[in-house]
Amino acid sequence: MAIKLQTVGNGLLSDIKVLEKEFKVTLPEDYKQFLIATNGGYNTEEVDGDEFQLHLNKEKIVSVNIDMMFGINIGESKFSNEISAWTTEYSFDIPENTIIIGRTIQAGFILYYDDLEDGGYYYYDHTYFFEESSDESNTYWLCDTFEEFQNMVTNPS
Repeated sequence: MAIKLQTVGNGLLSDIKVLEKEFKVTLPEDYKQFLIATNGGYNTEEVDGDEFQLHLNKEKIVSVNIDMMFGINIGESKFSNEISAWTTEYSFDIPENTIIIGRTIQAGFILYYDDLEDGGYYYYDHTYFFEESSDESNTYWLCDTFEEFQNMVTNPS
């Protein structure tokens, strides 16, 4: 299912290339197409909005709600929507070759990690919203591709 967001506009391939160079990542084609089509966007629902299931451990699965998917080169007045701003802000705490692509209502981040072995999309619980999160374990694997991530998303409304 597609992520339902109030989109920001259209992203530019030239801006995507600048982002890739700045953070030493190669973005997958499916995610590039999402940025070109939407340049991110924000949840327009009053409370829940789009959600996906997060496996905290073998026994516990929780629902997480998308607040915002970040875009590229949106402009200073939209700082809170910028991939580069959020990635730079948290660069001390995330691995190299990682960008922050979205935020959840639970104050966590959605990450893309560009790595041959462990690459893919992750949920980063940097505020320890879930009791299972700790300094040693607060990042949870979601899926390999952006298409898979979009298919994980359900629209409760």
